[in-house]
Amino acid sequence: MSNWIVGGGSVIGSSHLSHGEEKQDNFAIVEDKKGNVAFCLSDGAGSSKKSQLSSSFTAQFMAEKLSKLPEMIEDKGPGSWINDYIIQCIIDLRSFLYKEFDTYDLVDYHCTLVSGIFFENTCLVAHIGDGAVLCGTSNLTNNQCILNEKLYLSKPENGEYKNETYFLTESTWLKHLRITPFSNVSWLIAGTDGGIDLLSVGDRLKDELVYEILSDFIDCPLSKKNKHLEQTMSTDQADEKTNDDKSLVIIASNEITKETNRYWPEENNSLSDFYPKIQKKNSSSTTAYQNPSIVFEGENVTSRKIKKNNIIGLIFGFFHKRTTLTVCLLLTVVVSSYLVLNFVIREPDELLNNDVAFQNPVAEENNTIVPDQAFIPERDDAITDANLQNDNSLQHSNDDASNSVEVDQNEDQVVIGQEAAEESHATDHTNNNQDASTEHKSDKGLINDAVKNAIDSLTPEIQKGNNNKQNTEEQVSE
Repeated sequence: MSNWIVGGGSVIGSSHLSHGEEKQDNFAIVEDKKGNVAFCLSDGAGSSKKSQLSSSFTAQFMAEKLSKLPEMIEDKGPGSWINDYIIQCIIDLRSFLYKEFDTYDLVDYHCTLVSGIFFENTCLVAHIGDGAVLCGTSNLTNNQCILNEKLYLSKPENGEYKNETYFLTESTWLKHLRITPFSNVSWLIAGTDGGIDLLSVGDRLKDELVYEILSDFIDCPLSKKNKHLEQTMSTDQADEKTNDDKSLVIIASNEITKETNRYWPEENNSLSDFYPKIQKKNSSSTTAYQNPSIVFEGENVTSRKIKKNNIIGLIFGFFHKRTTLTVCLLLTVVVSSYLVLNFVIREPDELLNNDVAFQNPVAEENNTIVPDQAFIPERDDAITDANLQNDNSLQHSNDDASNSVEVDQNEDQVVIGQEAAEESHATDHTNNNQDASTEHKSDKGLINDAVKNAIDSLTPEIQKGNNNKQNTEEQVSE
């Protein structure tokens, strides 16, 4: 004879019904000869095309596998091997789905897992995804039954949003598997996300709703428990709470069913203890209404700053999820910056080189720049030589006619001296264009004056020498 009163039901959601879709929730209950009870509920993902098939196979497969666990525990005793056994059951289930659907890609067969095994007064729960398992310990005293002496909860695991969760058909299923033992359990309510919504306000289970459905189930005749549970989940009030499929399994011990005085006192454990506390609003404040401002570490943030932060957060989130695009953009920015900097640095150097070449084209052709000081000694030597040669010619011009040849040589040397001075002047003019300093300009004036004085001093002597030559020739002819 079983020690437990067991019932379960599953109804299609109004959203699936209106679209002509099949029910994606499934459940299974297996009882052995010793009165141990195994159960499993599975919710197929709405985004998967054939999830109703995988959820049906999952519910039946896991309930049968878990029903064998109490006998194995009697033989081996408790230990860590129980976790290994449950994990192996899920691995075998996934292998079965691969073979049944002839594919290793189960994206069209995603489903959750809410399962457990009752033996003696212990419940062992295996849970992946959303849905929940709620257990309680009752206290029987003075013909009264307190249902919430202790409460246990295996919470749903959702993603970033409430309608997102995890599935046993995903590759990361082991990361989200939760195996939890609960001891001294007197009753249990397990459900998919739609079934748990009937016991909740928002996303929180409520004590009064749990007590109401549990008491109605216990008071209902044994033969009508499943039907009564399905009728409760099919009411208009239930459809207002959720349009999803709804599935529930309720298990209660025979002891609490015999008691007619059942209570859920508020001073005992409450379901609100499983959730963060909500801060109450301070209604005693009588100050005038002010525009709200958000404070971050002592800084008042206006709506404009908040909007700016939101935009920055959106941009960061966009690039954070697109690693390849972010890397490509960073590489583009780095290469572009390098090219721009290279152009900016090289352009002034080229302009400077062009400016130097424009100022000194002769030096550019020769690829060398001749210092000004190298020409100054040559100019002085040329002028000195010219003066000495002219003095020699003047000394010899008064002797006789034989010195006429030397006079001619002196004239040639004077011309050479003039040409050297002019050539030195041209060289100075080129160098002065390269460096327009005041010092070079003064050098140019000194050179010009020296050449001019040399020519003026030589001109009378040359004329005098020519006259002497003419007189000598006349004397010779006579």
